[in-house]
Amino acid sequence: MNEWTLIFLMALITFSIRYVLIASAGRWHIPSTIERGLKYVPIAVLSAIVVQTIMVSSGTSPVQGWAINPHFLVSAIVAFVVSRVTNSLMITVMAGLFCYGVIHYMLG
Repeated sequence: MNEWTLIFLMALITFSIRYVLIASAGRWHIPSTIERGLKYVPIAVLSAIVVQTIMVSSGTSPVQGWAINPHFLVSAIVAFVVSRVTNSLMITVMAGLFCYGVIHYMLG
C-alpha cells in the first residue's frame, strides 16, 4: 500500500466513527449517574497531565525512581493559588507560565 491509500483509509475510518456518533446523538439518553461521572473527566485528565509534568524520571529506567521538578512544582502551586483567588482560567494560565518563566530564567 502506498502512503496516500493509508491516509485516505485513516481519514475514512475517523470520519465514519465520528459520523455514527454525531448522527445518533439525539436518539439515546445518557443516564444521570454516567452524566454526573463524566463531569469529572476533565479534572482527572488535567490532574494526570500536571502530575506527569511535575514528576520527572531521574534516569533512563523507571526502576531508578522519580524526582520532583521544582520549577514545575512551584509554578503549579502558584497557579493553584491564583485559580482559587481569581477563579479565572486565563489569569491562572498566565500566572503559572509567568512564574515558570521567572524561575527558569533566574535558576537556569
